[in-house]
Amino acid sequence: MAHDDDADPEESAGDGPGPIPESDPQHIDPAGDLADAVKGGDLDLSLAGDQDGEDLQAFVDAAESGELGPVNPGLEA
Repeated sequence: MAHDDDADPEESAGDGPGPIPESDPQHIDPAGDLADAVKGGDLDLSLAGDQDGEDLQAFVDAAESGELGPVNPGLEA
């Protein structure tokens, strides 16, 4: 496969998305970002009529504490 040495690195990089608005841009946590958006009022969500918020919170707490299996810090979401 031929490589074009004349390609401008800035041009070939494209205009991708801007930096992640986090204090640590290497830490990607989509579930945490979603939770922050809901808590901050930026996103309005509601549970289905047959779901209980306390049950959901208990599940999240159990998952985060490792009760549901080994905790893998590299796999947070």
